[in-house]
Amino acid sequence: MRHTQSELISIVTSDAAFGVAMRIVRNREAAEDVVQETALRVLRFGHRYEPRPGGSAKAWVFTILRNTALNELARRKRHASRIVPATERECTPGEVPIDEAVDMALRVDEALFDLDRIHPVHAEVVRCRHIADLSIRETAAALSIAEGTVMSGTLRGLAALRNLAA
Repeated sequence: MRHTQSELISIVTSDAAFGVAMRIVRNREAAEDVVQETALRVLRFGHRYEPRPGGSAKAWVFTILRNTALNELARRKRHASRIVPATERECTPGEVPIDEAVDMALRVDEALFDLDRIHPVHAEVVRCRHIADLSIRETAAALSIAEGTVMSGTLRGLAALRNLAA
Protein backbone atom coordinates (compact mmCIF):
# COMPACT_ATOMS: atom_id res chain seq x y z
CA MET A 1 0.00 0.00 0.00
CA ARG A 2 1.42 3.37 -1.01
CA HIS A 3 1.16 6.18 1.48
CA THR A 4 0.71 9.83 0.60
CA GLN A 5 3.16 12.37 1.92
CA SER A 6 0.45 13.80 4.15
CA GLU A 7 -0.07 10.35 5.73
CA LEU A 8 3.66 10.01 6.35
CA ILE A 9 3.85 13.53 7.79
CA SER A 10 0.92 12.80 10.09
CA ILE A 11 2.98 9.93 11.52
CA VAL A 12 5.99 12.23 12.03
CA THR A 13 3.93 14.90 13.75
CA SER A 14 2.14 12.48 16.08
CA ASP A 15 2.50 12.67 19.85
CA ALA A 16 4.15 9.24 19.76
CA ALA A 17 6.90 10.51 17.44
CA PHE A 18 7.54 13.52 19.65
CA GLY A 19 7.63 11.20 22.68
CA VAL A 20 10.27 9.00 21.08
CA ALA A 21 12.37 12.04 20.18
CA MET A 22 12.05 13.33 23.76
CA ARG A 23 13.09 9.97 25.20
CA ILE A 24 16.23 9.97 23.08
CA VAL A 25 17.40 13.60 23.23
CA ARG A 26 15.83 14.54 26.61
CA ASN A 27 15.32 18.16 25.66
CA ARG A 28 12.10 19.72 24.35
CA GLU A 29 13.70 22.10 21.84
CA ALA A 30 16.03 19.41 20.52
CA ALA A 31 13.10 16.97 20.21
CA GLU A 32 11.15 19.57 18.23
CA ASP A 33 14.17 20.03 15.96
CA VAL A 34 14.45 16.25 15.51
CA VAL A 35 10.78 15.95 14.55
CA GLN A 36 11.11 18.86 12.12
CA GLU A 37 14.24 17.38 10.52
CA THR A 38 12.50 14.01 10.28
CA ALA A 39 9.53 15.65 8.55
CA LEU A 40 11.90 17.25 6.03
CA ARG A 41 13.56 13.90 5.33
CA VAL A 42 10.20 12.18 4.93
CA LEU A 43 9.11 14.89 2.50
CA ARG A 44 12.37 14.59 0.60
CA PHE A 45 12.49 10.78 0.45
CA GLY A 46 8.84 9.75 0.93
CA HIS A 47 8.45 8.99 -2.75
CA ARG A 48 11.12 6.29 -2.36
CA TYR A 49 9.26 4.44 0.39
CA GLU A 50 8.27 1.00 -0.86
CA PRO A 51 6.57 -1.01 1.87
CA ARG A 52 7.73 -4.58 2.27
CA PRO A 53 5.09 -7.27 2.63
CA GLY A 54 3.86 -6.80 6.18
CA GLY A 55 5.97 -3.63 6.45
CA SER A 56 4.78 -0.51 8.15
CA ALA A 57 5.08 3.15 7.16
CA LYS A 58 5.11 3.95 10.86
CA ALA A 59 8.16 1.72 11.40
CA TRP A 60 9.93 3.37 8.43
CA VAL A 61 9.22 6.88 9.74
CA PHE A 62 10.27 5.96 13.28
CA THR A 63 13.55 4.53 12.00
CA ILE A 64 14.28 7.87 10.32
CA LEU A 65 13.26 9.65 13.55
CA ARG A 66 15.54 7.48 15.69
CA ASN A 67 18.51 7.95 13.37
CA THR A 68 17.93 11.71 13.29
CA ALA A 69 17.76 11.84 17.10
CA LEU A 70 20.95 9.79 17.45
CA ASN A 71 22.68 12.10 14.96
CA GLU A 72 21.57 15.05 17.10
CA LEU A 73 23.11 13.41 20.18
CA ALA A 74 26.35 12.76 18.31
CA ARG A 75 26.40 16.40 17.18
CA ARG A 76 25.90 17.50 20.78
CA LYS A 77 28.73 15.26 21.94
CA ARG A 78 31.08 16.81 19.37
CA HIS A 79 30.19 20.21 20.77
CA ALA A 80 30.21 19.07 24.41
CA SER A 81 33.41 20.98 25.12
CA ARG A 82 31.35 24.17 24.87
CA ILE A 83 28.78 22.88 27.35
CA VAL A 84 29.24 23.56 31.04
CA PRO A 85 29.35 20.21 32.87
CA ALA A 86 26.19 19.40 34.83
CA THR A 87 28.20 19.35 38.06
CA GLU A 88 28.94 23.06 37.57
CA ARG A 89 25.36 24.14 36.95
CA GLU A 90 21.82 23.01 37.58
CA CYS A 91 19.92 21.31 34.78
CA THR A 92 16.64 22.88 33.75
CA PRO A 93 13.49 20.76 34.12
CA GLY A 94 13.31 18.11 31.39
CA GLU A 95 17.01 18.42 30.63
CA VAL A 96 19.46 15.57 31.14
CA PRO A 97 23.22 16.14 31.41
CA ILE A 98 24.78 15.55 28.00
CA ASP A 99 26.93 12.63 29.21
CA GLU A 100 23.87 10.77 30.49
CA ALA A 101 21.97 11.42 27.25
CA VAL A 102 24.87 10.14 25.14
CA ASP A 103 25.28 7.07 27.38
CA MET A 104 21.56 6.37 27.07
CA ALA A 105 21.69 6.74 23.28
CA LEU A 106 24.64 4.37 23.10
CA ARG A 107 22.75 1.80 25.20
CA VAL A 108 19.77 2.15 22.85
CA ASP A 109 22.06 1.71 19.85
CA GLU A 110 23.62 -1.41 21.43
CA ALA A 111 20.16 -2.84 22.09
CA LEU A 112 19.19 -2.20 18.47
CA PHE A 113 22.37 -3.95 17.34
CA ASP A 114 21.50 -6.86 19.65
CA LEU A 115 18.11 -7.18 17.93
CA ASP A 116 19.96 -8.71 14.99
CA ARG A 117 21.33 -11.38 17.35
CA ILE A 118 18.00 -12.71 18.59
CA HIS A 119 15.32 -14.80 16.87
CA PRO A 120 14.11 -12.84 13.80
CA VAL A 121 10.41 -13.05 14.73
CA HIS A 122 11.14 -11.81 18.27
CA ALA A 123 13.29 -9.00 16.87
CA GLU A 124 10.54 -7.83 14.48
CA VAL A 125 7.95 -7.95 17.25
CA VAL A 126 10.18 -5.87 19.57
CA ARG A 127 10.86 -3.37 16.75
CA CYS A 128 7.15 -2.96 16.06
CA ARG A 129 6.07 -2.78 19.70
CA HIS A 130 8.87 -0.74 21.27
CA ILE A 131 10.47 1.24 18.45
CA ALA A 132 7.54 1.91 16.14
CA ASP A 133 5.15 1.99 19.14
CA LEU A 134 2.56 -0.18 17.42
CA SER A 135 -0.23 -1.80 19.41
CA ILE A 136 -0.47 -5.57 19.76
CA ARG A 137 -3.22 -5.62 17.13
CA GLU A 138 -1.25 -3.38 14.72
CA THR A 139 1.87 -5.50 15.17
CA ALA A 140 -0.07 -8.71 14.55
CA ALA A 141 -1.56 -7.25 11.37
CA ALA A 142 1.76 -5.84 10.13
CA LEU A 143 3.60 -9.14 10.68
CA SER A 144 0.66 -11.41 9.77
CA ILE A 145 0.87 -13.31 13.05
CA ALA A 146 -1.57 -13.96 15.89
CA GLU A 147 -1.90 -11.44 18.74
CA GLY A 148 -0.81 -14.15 21.20
CA THR A 149 2.36 -14.63 19.18
CA VAL A 150 3.00 -10.88 19.43
CA MET A 151 2.65 -10.98 23.22
CA SER A 152 4.87 -14.04 23.68
CA GLY A 153 7.36 -12.76 21.08
CA THR A 154 7.62 -9.47 22.93
CA LEU A 155 8.34 -11.20 26.24
CA ARG A 156 10.83 -13.61 24.71
CA GLY A 157 12.53 -10.92 22.66
CA LEU A 158 12.95 -8.58 25.63
CA ALA A 159 14.25 -11.48 27.77
CA ALA A 160 16.79 -12.36 25.07
CA LEU A 161 17.93 -8.72 24.89
CA ARG A 162 18.32 -8.63 28.68
CA ASN A 163 20.42 -11.79 28.55
CA LEU A 164 22.66 -10.30 25.85
CA ALA A 165 23.07 -7.12 27.88
CA ALA A 166 24.02 -9.01 31.05
